[in-house]
Amino acid sequence: MARRATSLPLGIAFAPPQRAKTRWVVDALRIAIREGRLSPGSQMPSTRDLAEQWAISRGLVSAAYEELSAEGLLEARRGSGTYVSDRNGPKAVRAAEPIDDPDSGALPDWIRVDPERPFISRETDVARFPVGLWKRLANRVLSGADFDFFYDPDPSGHHALRQQVARYLGFARGIACAADDILITTGTRHSLDLCLRALAAPGDAVWLESPGYAGAEALVRSLGLKAVPVPVDRQGLRVDHAAAVAPDAKLCLVTPSHQSPLGVRLGVERREAMLDWACRADSYIVEDDYDGEFAFEAVRFPAFKAMDSADRIIHAGSFNKSLFPTLRVGYIVVPRSLRARLRAARAETGRGNSAFDQHILTHFMADGHFAHHIRRMERVYRDKSLAAQRAIQDAYGGPLPMLGTQGGFHFFLGLPAELNRPVFRDACRRAGLTLQTAALAASDESDRPLQGLVIGYSSLTLDTIDRAGARLGQLMRAA
Repeated sequence: MARRATSLPLGIAFAPPQRAKTRWVVDALRIAIREGRLSPGSQMPSTRDLAEQWAISRGLVSAAYEELSAEGLLEARRGSGTYVSDRNGPKAVRAAEPIDDPDSGALPDWIRVDPERPFISRETDVARFPVGLWKRLANRVLSGADFDFFYDPDPSGHHALRQQVARYLGFARGIACAADDILITTGTRHSLDLCLRALAAPGDAVWLESPGYAGAEALVRSLGLKAVPVPVDRQGLRVDHAAAVAPDAKLCLVTPSHQSPLGVRLGVERREAMLDWACRADSYIVEDDYDGEFAFEAVRFPAFKAMDSADRIIHAGSFNKSLFPTLRVGYIVVPRSLRARLRAARAETGRGNSAFDQHILTHFMADGHFAHHIRRMERVYRDKSLAAQRAIQDAYGGPLPMLGTQGGFHFFLGLPAELNRPVFRDACRRAGLTLQTAALAASDESDRPLQGLVIGYSSLTLDTIDRAGARLGQLMRAA
């Protein structure tokens, strides 16, 4: 006798593209919940029933249910089954719009981001952030016996949070540090501002990647410092060039793990040369670990700070990129000889951080949610990167040079030398594609610079990536 299904079949056709079926199952169910096709409180099919309906393994469905439960979209009820959450998950909205929060009727202002803009966007995919979980942790903090967040916080940051950051950096980025080595900031710009104010005086030179972080040069100049643009090639910042032009610079600002915007990784020999320069010049290196949490490779490359036996590197990270941009919590790992100076600078520049958010983030990390979120988002961003690479090259009709595909929120796409750039630029504008151009420097006299585009994909949906990538490839072929 045939087994009876315990729930109605979902009205969702199983039609996965060439990418992994698991990702399609998760995305299809998530969209159905957001659009209201699976309404709050409704019972989901059992994993067996849905597996039979879609002719896939039960394990795929179970994995999808677990991921959506972790996001707060589904909830398992003992002895009853799995239901669409009516408390913690997002309220139903159109798929192309931001997720709504069930308590307010709209996505909270503290997490909202701009609409999709292919391919200029290099923001966090906040649609995947577990808002319901964050709210539960906020309630835990408010209901706890410790209300020290109501009082003036330590300008160095909540001690328990600094402990969690130190543990994370130890196992994930290879940095041996303790809570006392860490200062909590409001993000990357604040971290850079602290370092520049504390370690350089008006007129001092600062090495900057060119191209690089757009706000760095303006910040350097606003403090009366001399910005020294240094070309970036396939091995990263040209240390030889910088040392020849400004050997006595006080600081170097660098993104060694995934250069912004070219995506290259600073080579080991360049790292050693930069450390040698810092020791000789009595200078310091600020390592901006821009999107360094998200690596798609099986073997992880440690942070630059991990090889800093001379204690010349200030490692800067930010939860604004890994979680959501309005969190306004970052950190720096400070050399011990600079602790007092940077702590004083931190106190002088004002607190700026919400102690309440620091307490929530502490629980988020201590309970393992941060590590889980990073692992899950690595898969999300890897799928998006691969989708963009595939869509562009398939439409173009052949391989194209790409750099920085090993992780992060973007990669660099080299343009064919024969491309008619004015025609291509006008066609992209008419097609609604917002693009950032950049150039990779030549490595030596025998090399040639490579002109290209920065392809930001992190906050885009897979459908948008497929459509926009195909259009971009077609326009490149036509130009």
